[in-house]
Amino acid sequence: MKTTFIILLGLSLTACRTLPVVVPDDEVLESEVFIDPLEDAEFPGGYQKLQTYISENMDLTSILNTATEPLANVKVIVRFDIEKDGSISNAIVEKSTSNCLACQKEALRLVESMPRWTPAMLDGKPQMTSARIPIDFTFE
Repeated sequence: MKTTFIILLGLSLTACRTLPVVVPDDEVLESEVFIDPLEDAEFPGGYQKLQTYISENMDLTSILNTATEPLANVKVIVRFDIEKDGSISNAIVEKSTSNCLACQKEALRLVESMPRWTPAMLDGKPQMTSARIPIDFTFE
């Protein structure tokens, strides 16, 4: 009985193996998204310039004018896509440390108005990728 079971198990494992699928180059989909591109997308000038852009373009007065309660420090994390041409799309608030809707709206405005990024590259070709950035609002 054991011998029969082992033989059947061996035959079933052999029958279930998968064969590689070969896709010709001309059938590659245009909308492919790669998880780990060879070269990451980058804000023009790098991370320091991104911080400078955020601090110089943040409009705290509009937040303070619409606030209905005293504000403390707020962190908003925004997730967005960087398209093949470096433009920003699909920006959403992923997480916020406060229910400050004005802060969330300002964070989205900052991300959506960013200059074009250098897109992610794979084998010398631009690729769409996603990014997340935290935006800190400090009220003193």
